[in-house]
Amino acid sequence: MSLKKQNLFNEKNTSESGYHSRFYHQYFEDWSERVVRMSDGKVKVERVYTGDYYEMFFDKANLWKWKIMHCVLGCFGMCLYLYGASRNTPGNLVWYVAIVQMFSLFFILWNIISIIRVFSLKQEKMLTIREYKITHIALEKSCMSGFILQEITALLLIIFGVLHQNLNQAGIGGIGAFILSGCIYFLGWRIERKVVVKKIPQEGKALEEKADNIGDFYKEKGVWFRMGG
Repeated sequence: MSLKKQNLFNEKNTSESGYHSRFYHQYFEDWSERVVRMSDGKVKVERVYTGDYYEMFFDKANLWKWKIMHCVLGCFGMCLYLYGASRNTPGNLVWYVAIVQMFSLFFILWNIISIIRVFSLKQEKMLTIREYKITHIALEKSCMSGFILQEITALLLIIFGVLHQNLNQAGIGGIGAFILSGCIYFLGWRIERKVVVKKIPQEGKALEEKADNIGDFYKEKGVWFRMGG
């Protein structure tokens, strides 16, 4: 069967499907859907995934090793950050240091959330684009961001301490904690960069069969089409 595409309506037409937020489109990225009006007047949305799949190649032992390493590194990195930020030093009270620390906390929390999501992955699981982004890509970005921001924080504290000549034991301990925390996040980034991920596109007959399962309508890149033989 061939796909003869006839443009029916795009996402700007909300008479049936209604307005969808940006988060909605991110959550259902690469999912095809249609709105079905039931005989009782209720509306039902049917969805099927038609995007590419992503597969991370782990055996069972290495999969758990990968999960545990990220969990340990994430916890240690966060604890060292909290230790450094809680030091009673003048540097931690400077506005530009506080701003960098605030951004650091955001990426640290993002990293923890990504690690929690990673624990839901099973061996040889085929990931949708969203699952791939909120696990593998999120770990890469949060680890690298954590590394950069922690090292910037340490550098700013060193500069502040030298200029104001008030580097005390607590301040040096805090700087060391930020440096070590950044190194831990860099290690997490390196681990994630070595993960082998294979992109598996859906093409041809398999995609057509999926489209058949959802009915006569098929959406690609935000546009609805009618299936034809």
